[in-house]
Amino acid sequence: KDRAKGLRPTVVGVFVNNKKVLFLYRKMHNIWEFLQGGVDGKDLVHDALTRDTIKTFGEDFLNQCDPNIDHFYKDIIEFPPDKQGEKPMKDDAGNDVKMIGKSYYFYLVQTKTTDIKMKSSEFDAYNWLTYEQSMALQKETGKGGKLRITTAAMNLLKEEGLIE
Repeated sequence: KDRAKGLRPTVVGVFVNNKKVLFLYRKMHNIWEFLQGGVDGKDLVHDALTRDTIKTFGEDFLNQCDPNIDHFYKDIIEFPPDKQGEKPMKDDAGNDVKMIGKSYYFYLVQTKTTDIKMKSSEFDAYNWLTYEQSMALQKETGKGGKLRITTAAMNLLKEEGLIE
């Protein structure tokens, strides 16, 4: 349904351990963010999250994650009108569609470890952060829609007592 509306589905993995949340740093964009990746074709969201977790952290880390993940938040970021349609996109039937933004599906993943061996060069650093630490970083590096949706997700986790 998202693709038919011009929205590319994106899965967001919010990894939590001992009431701290994992943030990844992209130096190229100067942003701290959750693990995220596109949901390809007819992939299930859970499969996309598994694929991106293995690609970024490896199977050892995945094996330390609770397999019972919880979808806890969805949001949309629409691109500014001058940016809409810049990237090619197809709907589920394979027809060309004008990409107007992304839909983000946030999943909570509890982990048994904080030991990470980065497998992907996509990120330059990582940190397990408290709510206050993560919000401070978001204020420094977050931008626009990403700042809005990350803040909303963090607030939900805090309200539920899942992070400190």
